[in-house]
Parts: sequence; C-alpha cells; structure tokens
Amino acid sequence: DSLLFIKYLDVQGKDSIVYSPEVHCEFHIDKNGRRRTSSYMSIDTFKSSLGCDSFYHKKQILIFKVTYKDQDIKACNEVVFRGKKYFVSKYNIDSTKIKGPFSGCDSIITRYHIIVLPKPNVSIDASRPNPLRIKDTVTLIAKGGGSYLWLHSLSTNPVLNYKSIKVEEVVYTVRVTDTNNCWDTVSYKIVTEFDKECNYGIPNIFTPNNDQANDIFIPNLPDCADIQLFAVYNRWGEKMFETNENKGWDGYYNNKLAPAGVYAYFIELKTTIGIRIHKGSVMLVR
Repeated sequence: DSLLFIKYLDVQGKDSIVYSPEVHCEFHIDKNGRRRTSSYMSIDTFKSSLGCDSFYHKKQILIFKVTYKDQDIKACNEVVFRGKKYFVSKYNIDSTKIKGPFSGCDSIITRYHIIVLPKPNVSIDASRPNPLRIKDTVTLIAKGGGSYLWLHSLSTNPVLNYKSIKVEEVVYTVRVTDTNNCWDTVSYKIVTEFDKECNYGIPNIFTPNNDQANDIFIPNLPDCADIQLFAVYNRWGEKMFETNENKGWDGYYNNKLAPAGVYAYFIELKTTIGIRIHKGSVMLVR
C-alpha cells in the first residue's frame, strides 16, 4: 500500500441541559404565538458549529388559573352594599382577590352582583263601589302575592267580607308577600252613607188563620229599617204584644187567640234616614 487516508470522526455529544421554571397567571403566549392556558414544557435546541444538537434548554411553563366565584347580594326595593345604596340591579360592581401562596397569581376572584328585587304589585278589588248603605255587604279581594295578612284582624285569607251596620268610613289594610319574600301593603276605604230615602209600609189589617197569607202583623221592613220598639194594645190599653226585634204579632195573647177587632200599635223604627215613630190601629180579622 503506497497511500493511506486516515479520517478522524469528531463525535459531538450533547453538552448540557438547563431546567428553569417560569410562572404565568391565567395564560401564556408561547414562542409560536399560540395562547396556552395550561402548563407545559418548552424545549429550545441549540446546535454546535458542526450542526449537531449540542445544547438543550428545557423550560417548564407553569400556568395558574383563576377560579371565579359569583356572589349575589339580594334585597327588596333597595340594596345597601359597602355603605352605598342601590335601587336597580347591577352586575360586577366589585370583586375580592385571593393570591396563591406560590405563584402570586390571583387564584380566587369573587365577583359581587347587586340584585334589587321589586315590591309585589298589590291591589284590592271590591265587589261593589262606594258608597254603601246600611246593611249592604261588600267583598274585598287582595291580589298580587303568595301570602296575605289583614292588619286589623291578622286574617291570612285574601278575601275579606264586610257588612255595613252604621254610617262610617273604615279603612282595611293588607300586607301582601310574594315568592321572593318581598312585601308591600295596600289599603281600601269603605264608605257607608245614609240612604236619601227609606220606603216601608205598615198594614192596617191582618188575618191570623194559618193560611200562610197575612198571618203576622209586622211592618214591611226593607234593609234600611229595623224595629227598635213595637207594641200592640187592645181597646182597654192592655199590652198584647211587645218586641224590640224585627218580628211581628201572630194574633195570640197568653197562648190564646185574641178576639177579632181593632188594636192600637206603637212602632219606633231605626232607619238609615233617622228614627221614625208611628202610631195607629190595625184590624184583626178571623
């Protein structure tokens, strides 16, 4: 062999590995421009002068996420939060942050939402309008909620029945609560007035013979009149019958049939237009 070629091969090894963690909050934009939202390992490779991979740079990217909590501050009609009053709902008015002990990132963010609940839209319906007359009745029906409380009687029935017994003005108030536990009150005034007239009649004859027709001597009483005193006398002034209720004489005296004839009467009526007194006579016919 007259010529010998010797080739030296230089085998390059990987020189070193560098590890360095890096902390980010919520997200990180990597070297390729991508948005990363979870932790990952970033590797950079450096080549030697001969073109071999000779240096690895490993970097751990730690991404700490934020936990959001929503807290509602609710109240009816008005909310007071941190010394300020709110009359309408408003979201994300404030927040509190808790930082992680290692990362320094905000780990928990609480967002506060003001929710102003409206009062219920309450009303009272009446079965008849004002004014009433004595002995009239009216039904009041409360509406607009889930539960009801009449303040004068503590009744929880939404329906209130009223009967007029005298000339007056009376106010009934009900507290109405809805499903959000918001409440409001509403009132209704009932007005009772005198009738402008009260028409009644007093018969001058009756026939107590048990034929179910005209057997009782009693004034023809409408709703506007009540008996205060009603007495019947015979021709000698002997009292045959007396009452202060709305009932009449059946023609009996001491459990016996009174004889036919003419009898005097005295009637005092309480009416919606005042006290009325009547004196006269009635004929008992058999």
